[in-house]
Amino acid sequence: MVITKSLNGTEETFKVEGRLDTLAAPALLDELEQMDDHVDSLIFDFSELEYISSMGLRALVIASKKVNGALVIKNVSPRIMSILSITGLDNTIRIE
Repeated sequence: MVITKSLNGTEETFKVEGRLDTLAAPALLDELEQMDDHVDSLIFDFSELEYISSMGLRALVIASKKVNGALVIKNVSPRIMSILSITGLDNTIRIE
């Protein structure tokens, strides 16, 4: 997994590439811990995400609790969208 971060004012984007699985989720959690407290909008760009496991889903739930404002997931493939729908995360996290 590769995470590319970009900050635009108080909006931070994490572009996640590859597999967000049991081995990779801790790296995402570490990145979230390092996130500036002034960030009020967190965007996950999943355009290059190939797979997400239960640990990856857990990291998304933790992210939703950490960010002070909006959490948005963008550019979701049909396969990843299916997983988010099955778990109900599409009802709690904004997906565009």
